[in-house]
Amino acid sequence: MKLSLSFFSLLISSCCLAQFGEELDTFFSQEKDKVNQSIKEIKIKEFIRPYNSLDTVLYLNSTEKHIFNRESQILKFYQSDRNDSLFLKEERNYNSTGQIIRLTEYAKEYKFIGDSLDLNSYKINSRIEKYDYKNGLRVSAYRKTSRDKDFYIFQRTFYDKKKKAIQSEFLNTHKRIEIDGLMECRGDPLWNGDRIVINTYAKNGEVKKQKTYIDTTTSFLSNEQNAKIKPNVKLKINSDHILMTQDDYIYNNSKQLIKKIDTRFRYYKSNKLDKKESSTQFTYWGTKESKLTYTFSKNEQYEVFKNYIVIEKDTITSSLKRVDYGNPEMVNEILVQVKQQPDGKFIIYEYPNSKYEIISTFDKHKNIIEIKDLYEKEITRIDYVYDNRQNWIKKTVIGNDTINRVITRKITYW
Repeated sequence: MKLSLSFFSLLISSCCLAQFGEELDTFFSQEKDKVNQSIKEIKIKEFIRPYNSLDTVLYLNSTEKHIFNRESQILKFYQSDRNDSLFLKEERNYNSTGQIIRLTEYAKEYKFIGDSLDLNSYKINSRIEKYDYKNGLRVSAYRKTSRDKDFYIFQRTFYDKKKKAIQSEFLNTHKRIEIDGLMECRGDPLWNGDRIVINTYAKNGEVKKQKTYIDTTTSFLSNEQNAKIKPNVKLKINSDHILMTQDDYIYNNSKQLIKKIDTRFRYYKSNKLDKKESSTQFTYWGTKESKLTYTFSKNEQYEVFKNYIVIEKDTITSSLKRVDYGNPEMVNEILVQVKQQPDGKFIIYEYPNSKYEIISTFDKHKNIIEIKDLYEKEITRIDYVYDNRQNWIKKTVIGNDTINRVITRKITYW
């Protein structure tokens, strides 16, 4: 049986355990609940057993409804609010070519009585984004919340004759965009400034260098200040801008990426403190999807992680190994290992061959069907019921022979 390497091409490009895990999560979240085409509507209900409860009764936890057009693009998304009634959370509009031109999100802002929410007193807020296109490319985006009188521009992109994005601008970043009344966590104020991202390209058409500049005059604006409408021309880098990041990409004669250098600069306001540089190197053999990755970071404790694949007896194994972590006992320790079986199943081993090993098994639909935690001595099984179009309509989560969670999906087809 021929096995595809496309799955592993996603995994082995990662450069640390966290990113490796994120790519796994992203891949399976995109695939495992994916439904086949011609879906008109999906209604989802989740029933759970309270944590650590001895009660075997399942309680309704949430309800969702998704409505699609004939092109399988989502039109409306509903979710149960605090009293389990469906509430419209999002709706989308598309142009004749299928590009989204308007996105509207809704949220309830509840009033507080002391430190508690008054669930019977709220107002509905909205956030609307609209997008403009030229020659099939998105050139600008505008936003407006319930607090704003008019739309303001928040993103703009300029292209060259080959339709390559040469400059992207992220504008009016100081504006509040939350609509549920909760405080936003904005992080480092310097990063809150408007950004300009400039790309230059190699002869093979891929990005050769990407620089991100921050406008320091907008970094420390309060979010109550009015947005500044920018002229519809490319902004120029001036003395108000500081370089925050620079990514360099190096390719071989076969147009394959062989090295990426990430440089991050640290500032206090506009005064540069230092920079951190890290790089990822790629070595290829066999097909383009097969690649060996080394990663290391400078200016910190020396770390090396190694991703590699092995093909043997119709089984593909992708591993993330810690080669050097400043501790000789950790050399050659395998952190995560993924195996694709000939029958299409995937098995993920976390900390394999150790007492902390966790083994997760996925079926050929990339739905997880079993989790074994050897240290906690727990086994979780997930059973599925499929309809005649191979979309699952019921998922049952069983932990140590007790049903903890049931999700049902009622699917309506066009």
